Order: sequence, then structure tokens, then C-alpha cells
Amino acid sequence: EISHHVLEWPIRTGKRIKRPLPTLGLVSLTSAFALVVVIAVAPRPASQQEISDAVAAAFVQTTTTTTTTTTLLVEELPPVSTTQEQYSTTSSSVVPDTLENDPETQESVYLSANPKVAIMGDSIAQNLGPALDGWVDVVGGEIGTYGFALCSPVFTEENYEFFTITLWDQESAFGPFEKPCRRSITSEYDLVLVFDHAAIFFEHENIQTEEKYIFPDTLELISQSYTQLVQQTKTAGASLVFFTAPQAEDRPDCLILGEKRPYRENLEIYNAFIKEVAEAESHVFVFDTAEIVENDPDQYPRPDCIHFEAFDVEGGAINFVADFVFPRILVESP
Repeated sequence: EISHHVLEWPIRTGKRIKRPLPTLGLVSLTSAFALVVVIAVAPRPASQQEISDAVAAAFVQTTTTTTTTTTLLVEELPPVSTTQEQYSTTSSSVVPDTLENDPETQESVYLSANPKVAIMGDSIAQNLGPALDGWVDVVGGEIGTYGFALCSPVFTEENYEFFTITLWDQESAFGPFEKPCRRSITSEYDLVLVFDHAAIFFEHENIQTEEKYIFPDTLELISQSYTQLVQQTKTAGASLVFFTAPQAEDRPDCLILGEKRPYRENLEIYNAFIKEVAEAESHVFVFDTAEIVENDPDQYPRPDCIHFEAFDVEGGAINFVADFVFPRILVESP
């Protein structure tokens, strides 16, 4: 803009610039200053090291806050009678109501040092990848496979060539994919994390039969995929963790075709389904994070209503990993 008015405009109107060198120098300095301002103001995605540092710092802060809160709670509890009746009343009315959503009071997963981790899921899992990388940087180990946009559990090694997927707008269709986005879990893996929170609810079509599936009609296909995953992780001696799926943020701009997505009833069906899967196998766990994420958008912001920001040191992905992964997946020190 500056160079156009100072240089191009006089040339086009037949006017000549007097003392061109000082003028050019002024233009150069002004342009350089403008460039510096743009660089300074424009948001810059954080580096992986910055994400790792932020994850570690967030976990330290969370641990300190949780420890302080728990200590205060214990100090404030009334004396507990030795009678069964009074003990039951105190236990049910004070402790569970206060701590039931505290990750430290829920079942934990224990891993040997330097685990190899697989992340499965769609773009939700993909955006959590950098923060989970940060977690692994702190505790040790490696991530062998990551989430993939639109990667539904239907797209297994057996099915990926035959299915397309259509978004909620009923216009944007994708697939078939050139290769499976979900590979078999082998004995090298110690932990599998599953985030099926969006693509699983989209419409799937079998291009061979032209049959269309929309959740919960896809449950049979999903069940087959998860059954394979449960068996593969069991054979590998790996822990398998599912995370419950939340609804999109409760904002007017988050409505899709005037409705909240995924539908609440479908979320309840899916979340109940993965809990049933976990009940049957001791190496399978469900981290029930959906309600907490929905109810605290300040702690777990999703700028586009569905996804955590991947490379934001103050974003929801950092807090999610610090609050739900760090405290509940305990890795042995090398």
C-alpha cells in the first residue's frame, strides 16, 4: 500500500519523485516496520517443544490445585462415626459427590517404562496429537500411529476400499481412501487411545452395494471393528482406552442445519456402547470425559465448536491431556 502511493502513483501520473534515494530509503524503512508489525501481530502456531513444555506446566499446575483442594476437603470433613449408618450417610453425601469427576479418584492405567502408543480416531484425535506428543515427551516412550481426519472405525484394513463418508451437511462426500486409516495393533504396542467423536456419526455408504448407513445403523460395523481392536490389544498385551464423545459447544454458531450435533441420543448410545465393551475385558477402559468437556468450555475451548486447537499453548488440547491423560495413565520411570 505504501509503495503503491509513493512510487507507482507518481509514475502512472507522469510525476517524478524528487530526491529518489531518501524516498526509497523511507519506503524501505516503512515497509520493514510494517512487516515487523504483521509478524508480531499475526498468531504463530506453537512449536512441538512449546506444546510439550505447556503440557508439563499444565500438569504441574493441575496436580498442585488438585492436591490442595483434596487436602482442604479432607480437613473440612466432619468426624465420622464408627456406626455403619452414620458412615454410609457421610460417605455418600460428601466424598463421592465432590470427587466423582476427579480423575485421581477414578480407575487408572499402569504402563511399563517407555511405552509405544497408538492414537486412533478422526480429526479430534488428530488435533490432540501434538499435546499427546508432549505427554510422551515428558513420561517417555513414543507414538507409533496418529489420528486421521474422517477416520471412522468403519475404515478398517478390510473395509476402507469400499466406503465413502458424507458430512452432516449431506453435500460433502469423501472417499474411498487410498489406504486404511486404522491399522492392526501388533505386539510392539503398549497402549491404544481411541477418540471416535465425529466421523463415527457421519453417513457411510458402501459403494459396492450402494447401501447407506447412518448412526446408529453403523453400530454393527463399529462393533466388528472394535471387537477386532479389543482382541488385537489383548493379544499384544496392550491397554485400550476409549474416551466418551461430547456434543459440540453450546453456541449459536455451532448449530449445523439448525441443530446440535452429534445428536444427544446418539452420543448416549455410543458412550453406553463403549462402556459395555470395556466391562467385558479387564484391559479395556473408558475415560468418561464428555460431560466435563461440555460443561467447561473455558477450560476445554473448541474454537470451531468440535475440535481442540492443535498448536495453542493455552488451548483445550493442553488442558485435556493434563487433566485426563497425565493423572490416569501412569507410566513407570525408566
